[in-house]
Amino acid sequence: MRKAYALSDGVSEREKLSITAQFYFLVDEDLERTADTYKVWTRLYPRDAASSVELAGTYIPMGRYRESVAAAKEGLKLDPNSVLAYLMLARAQKKANLFEDAKATCREAFARGLDNWHLHSILFQVAYAQRDTAALAREVAWDKGKTTENSTLDNEAWAAATAGRVQRAHGWRFSQPDAGGQFRRQPHRPSPRPPRADGPTRIGRRSQLRR
Repeated sequence: MRKAYALSDGVSEREKLSITAQFYFLVDEDLERTADTYKVWTRLYPRDAASSVELAGTYIPMGRYRESVAAAKEGLKLDPNSVLAYLMLARAQKKANLFEDAKATCREAFARGLDNWHLHSILFQVAYAQRDTAALAREVAWDKGKTTENSTLDNEAWAAATAGRVQRAHGWRFSQPDAGGQFRRQPHRPSPRPPRADGPTRIGRRSQLRR
């Protein structure tokens, strides 16, 4: 990233803004300057959905959830089929305790054919916050047999642990008892967890979409 930043004078203005924002975020860990860079990007390229979505993602770790919601909505206006925009919007709404809005956002994405594990993870977390056991079971069932199933098991363990059931969380992956009545821990085979989407994403590298 440092090398890319040092060589950024030879790229387009849009690419330079992307490299600069990533440098501030990944190297300097300066969220304010990261956000400021994306704001410049949105002013210079008002029809570019990416900058609004990236700005929304930057606001989330800053705790500026309402601003994140607004930025993500702007991104969706420009690109209604952006799964990342839906994800940022739903995540910001969840963080702002706008649970019904977050659920509606996920449903809208699904209606567009944008089914994604991260959106289902948000629905799981909302269901947990609302103590909606039926919705929790529905999200667990959705992921059965998928490559992301272990990530949903992580969500289940997290829910158990935060509810004070730490022992249950540690033993979440035990199988059914064997012939001798003994429970045996199943080997945990990490599934390819989709990358985190909190904070900015790298344009051109993060087309795929935890808490």
